[in-house]
Amino acid sequence: MNPLSDLDAAILNFEETAPRSIGRKEEAIRAQLDISPVRYHQRLNLLLDAPAHAQPAAPAASAPALLTTPVTDDAGVLTDSERAEIEQAIQQVSQSQGKSVRVVFLRTFGDISPSDWVDQALSLIHI
Repeated sequence: MNPLSDLDAAILNFEETAPRSIGRKEEAIRAQLDISPVRYHQRLNLLLDAPAHAQPAAPAASAPALLTTPVTDDAGVLTDSERAEIEQAIQQVSQSQGKSVRVVFLRTFGDISPSDWVDQALSLIHI
């Protein structure tokens, strides 16, 4: 088994948290990895085609923490305007219905089911 180079590990880690917007992703590739987007995608494709034993294990989702903000985007799928729109809708529901709403985007729930993750998150709220 060939160990991953520092760059290859950085590329795989970056892909897990990279912005979904193409323009933002290309800027982040240049800024964080100091390589061109073309080179990034060439290396990423080679790494993804490599045997699974040469790749690091997918990161497990961390256990839920107390959700203190209306929107948590650990997956990096929202643009700033999308986040603002969701936060505004949550505020309207909170004011009109008296409900506390949280929206959470995760890449993975790790080894637990989505419903167990929610149950754990709710258990952290002391009402």
